[in-house]
This record gives sequence, C-alpha cells and structure tokens, in this order.
Amino acid sequence: MKQTMLKSLQVMLMAVLLLLTMVGRPAIAQTSPELTYGKEYYLPNLWNGDGGYLDTNGRGCEGNDLCVSTSHAPDERGYNTSTWTMVSATGKQVDTPVLYNEKVYLQNGFNGSYLDTNSRGCEGNDLCVSTSRGANERGYNTSTWTILSASGKQSGTPVLSNDEIYLQNVYDNSYLDTRGAGCENNYLCVSTSSTKERDPKTTHWRIVYKKPPVAITPPGELKPGFPEPPVTVNPCDPNKPIPGAFSTIRIGDFDGFGFKDGTGLKSTSGSAINLDGNGILSTKDYLPDFNGDNKISNRDAGDPFDNRSDAEVAGTLLTGDGFEDMGSKGSDYTDLSLGKAFGYKTSSTYGHSFPDGDPNTLPNTPSFQFRFKVAKDKLPQGTPLFFNVIFGDYDVEPVVVILKNSQGKTVRQELTASAKGENDGIIQSAFGTLDFSQVFADGDTSGETGYWVGSLDVDFDAPTEPYLSFDFAEIGTQQIPLTSCPQS
Repeated sequence: MKQTMLKSLQVMLMAVLLLLTMVGRPAIAQTSPELTYGKEYYLPNLWNGDGGYLDTNGRGCEGNDLCVSTSHAPDERGYNTSTWTMVSATGKQVDTPVLYNEKVYLQNGFNGSYLDTNSRGCEGNDLCVSTSRGANERGYNTSTWTILSASGKQSGTPVLSNDEIYLQNVYDNSYLDTRGAGCENNYLCVSTSSTKERDPKTTHWRIVYKKPPVAITPPGELKPGFPEPPVTVNPCDPNKPIPGAFSTIRIGDFDGFGFKDGTGLKSTSGSAINLDGNGILSTKDYLPDFNGDNKISNRDAGDPFDNRSDAEVAGTLLTGDGFEDMGSKGSDYTDLSLGKAFGYKTSSTYGHSFPDGDPNTLPNTPSFQFRFKVAKDKLPQGTPLFFNVIFGDYDVEPVVVILKNSQGKTVRQELTASAKGENDGIIQSAFGTLDFSQVFADGDTSGETGYWVGSLDVDFDAPTEPYLSFDFAEIGTQQIPLTSCPQS
C-alpha cells in the first residue's frame, strides 16, 4: 500500500515539474507544410539520391529564352537561377494551396521566364526543356505542367513541402526528367521522358520552400514575462523605428530594387553590381546589365525587370512606423524598370502591369502620393522633415521634383543627389528638405482631432528620361546618406 502511494506521489511530482517547466514559455508557431501559389521554391531531382537542383544557365537553347539543367547546389550559378515560383495556370489566387493534379506554371527567379518545352530529341529523350519569355507562347500548353504525386497521394489533396512528385507537361503528357550530364556546363541535362519511370528516380522531384513560411505568434498570445520578437531593422536605413514616435512613411520598401544583395548579377563594367558584396543594393552600387551590352538601356533586348510584390503592383505598399495611412499611392513605380523595353514582346516583363499604362510613351517618371496622419504626441510641431529617395540610372541632372503640398500649392524643388560616377546604371540616393507646414496641417481643424494630417504629391520632372528605376520614396525625420552604406 505504501509503495503504491509512493509511486502515485512520484508520478504527481513529475507532472507538476513538467507543468512548471512549460509555464512562461512563448507559444511556438508551427510552419505550414502546404505549398501555396506565389511562393518561391527549389526543385531537387532524386536520381541517385542527388540529381541536383532544377536550374537555368545559358541562353538560346532550342531558340527559346534560358537553357535548363540542374546545378549541384541551389542558386550557385547566379541570382535566383534555381528559384522557381509556383503560378496557377487556372487563375487561382496567390497564397491559396497547391493541390495534386492542378495545372501550374513554374516561373524562374532569374528573369521571370517560364519552364517550357520546345523541340524534340534532346539527350535522346522526348521533349527539350528550356524557358520561354511568356507562358505558352511557343505552343499549345508547352509551359503548362500537371503536378502529380509520386507516392500515391490522391488528386485534390494538398501538396506538402518535401513531397515526392512528377511534373507532367500538358503538351504531350511527358514527364520532366534528367538524362545525360554536363549540359550548359552544369550538372545534369533536363528534358522530358515519354514514360513516368524511365530510369530510377530521374523523373522524381521534390518541391521545397526556398524560405519556409513561419507563422508569427501574435504578440497578444505570448506568455507573460516574455518580450515580443525583435523588429528586424535594415542597418542602412536612415529612419530606423523610434518607439512611440514617427520616423518615416515610405512608399515601397528598402530592398535593393527587389534584387536584395544582387548575388550573381553583373554591372555594365562586367563586375558585380554589389561593389563590396555586403548587404542589399544601395547608394553607389549598380543596376544589372541583363543583356550584356555594357549599357543600361532599352536598346536590343534592353534591361527590363519587374520585382514587385502584389502590394507594390497595387500601388499600396507602405513601410515605416508611427503613422496611419489615409490613401497613399505610388509603390507600383518601385522595383521595376521604367522604360519601353518593359513592354517588348521578347521581355520577361511583357504583359505585366505598367504604372502609367504604356511603357512606350514618355514620360515614365513616377508620381508618389503621401496621404497619412500622425498623432501629435508622436511628432512635435516644427520637426525638420526630409524627402528621401533611392533611384537607378537617373541620367537627368539636376534632379528636380514638383511638389504639391498640404495647402495645394505647387513648387519645383531641386534634390541633392549622390555622385553619378562614370559607369552606366549607378544607384543614387537623393534628398530634399521639407518644412513641417509644407507636409502637415492641423487635424484639429478638419475633424482629425489630436493628429497632424499629412499630404504631399511628388512628381519627378524628367520627361525625356528613357530608362530609370526607383527602390523607394519616403518622408522621414532623418536625411538619407549620400555615401555608400557601410553594410551595402
């Protein structure tokens, strides 16, 4: 009897200790294993346990855009060459689950072209595989693929990260395959097989998240006594968050024109576009010379790009802190090339939404509209303000903007810009000083009691500029540096 009671007490004590060790721990968010449209993935091939990663290297194969092979490691050949975005071929929305037996496009991260089939007989296989500038532009469903389970999962069930799959080309129902080695100086050659199992695992692939999605636990769900997760701050940002205060309202985001650190991309001089290889692209780095003609321009194939997110395309992406938005617009002018090459039928950007509707008609300069309010206790009246901007390949000097302020008054203002340098495509920062009253009106007189109400339109005056690009535009309490960021 005593032994039974003793054992019961031991079990109870162990349970209490276990509960005590759990009290106070923050909730751990679980990563969703489901694949969703619009996200970036790697596709490793399973031949021999290591068939490399589906990759692009070289141009012009089978008269198409990029050559396709596999690489030993993801993105080792250049910027996003092994990165693929899953796009629904039937119009499903971004962030909705990918299901087995759905038809998809695979868009390459290097230049936005689509995994495609064109011509026959490559490596003694069925169809040759390359990428095309537009989906299915080469023929009937040549860029359309059906995603099938290689482990017996049912049609209509979610595809999970790390699932073993087949990719069946809809043009002739052949299967994405690896056969042969050394194509385009890469690892394995890629073509399609008319049979599902041509050789052990050569037609088997996995789709894995490039950056696994992490569900962030809302601050209100954290256990008492544990701080909220720290905010990630760009070390090159002159307007870092200030607790309980306004520091900046930014149209777009500080992300190196969407190229991040620019790994693998070359400037017009043939060198890396990120001069020291550190941090994201910023002042005194360069835009990429995609066609290798030593110019950033619209000539020949030009140097078009479009790295915008859905929110940027919608014109509504804002970053910063300490403000409430009241209808700001203009992010659709960020993270893309503003020039007529954007609309070339041979461009990866052909058919993409262009901010002013027609890239062939000048001017293509942006219009940024700031509409916001700031609580008075977050911004003392009279605080000095700055209009800051980062742009690339801006050849017109001086840099002039037309400002329409909160009182409706229009003025021209010359911005102070960083040095242009000698090579084409340089990235510059620029700023202009703003009076507090030029941006803000007293909300107490307009029904926004306790707020400063901000309104400023900024139009760039460069009507003949044929090609340029913007990373972001902002109103902040600190001036942007005109020198290279220490981390860029």
